[in-house]
Amino acid sequence: MALRSDRLVDLILGKEWTRTRRALVLAGGFVTASLILEYLLFLTSFENGLIEALHQVFLLDEYLPSWHATGAFSVIGLAALHAYLNEGFLPSTLLGWSPVYGNVSWTITSLSGVENYRLDPVAAFERTFPEAVVLATLGFVVGVTFRWARKRRRGDAVSRSESGEVQSTG
Repeated sequence: MALRSDRLVDLILGKEWTRTRRALVLAGGFVTASLILEYLLFLTSFENGLIEALHQVFLLDEYLPSWHATGAFSVIGLAALHAYLNEGFLPSTLLGWSPVYGNVSWTITSLSGVENYRLDPVAAFERTFPEAVVLATLGFVVGVTFRWARKRRRGDAVSRSESGEVQSTG
């Protein structure tokens, strides 16, 4: 029974704790960087083309990607990469979700101008929750599938080499 619970913990939190911690620190870094990016976008009144383009890269609208495809692909890609390297559904989801969450964490409170904005993590959660979790879960499944296929391929290669040694010695 201990093996089954250990496997469940690995699937939820990851196999290696150091990689899990790194993923969580990286997720925090992505949230912070995205927060700063959106704040700079408001400070420049949406007139800096480079900052606006970077903001669009992490924007996530709906499940099916349209011209915001990079936001959906970044969520799927980051979650899949962590799942491939370490499994861990929660760290994979948080890592995939972090750039798009930070990217919409500021709210304009007045239509009279962009000088009235405030940090609003609850609104950012509401704006990104359903889509980001679904896309991050898809990325997790993709990453774990590739990890499983790699392990299986290595296992087949090892079993073939062992069977070849047994046949040549007999």
